[in-house]
Amino acid sequence: MLRKSVLSLIALPLAALAATVITAGPAAADGGVCNPGCAAHVEFQSYGEIFTVHDYEDDGIGTVGEIEWVDPASGVIFGSVVTNHNGYYGPPRVQNLDIPEGTRVKYRACLDTWPGTDQKCSGWYRDVA
Repeated sequence: MLRKSVLSLIALPLAALAATVITAGPAAADGGVCNPGCAAHVEFQSYGEIFTVHDYEDDGIGTVGEIEWVDPASGVIFGSVVTNHNGYYGPPRVQNLDIPEGTRVKYRACLDTWPGTDQKCSGWYRDVA
């Protein structure tokens, strides 16, 4: 009897896991990162290659999202810079990119300060389109 109940305890979670794996949709690499203090925040959605830049401070300083990738066919480096000066109460800036599926990308969030000054950027976050 003890053996049967132990097997039941093991079998039930395995069945649930199998159902999850079978019914799960395509894998998506989605992530986000914010700069020190989190005034600037960016998100990347792999399905559709959507890059979103948030400005979470009402301080008059905009935010910048930078994203880069290498075209797998040509080896050419591509990038995009999206600025957001909408402030805390404004909407995020959203850019729909055209990046081949499976391409490695990197992105970061920064403050939009004058050139040559500390932009207080996050580190580069690596993801897959």
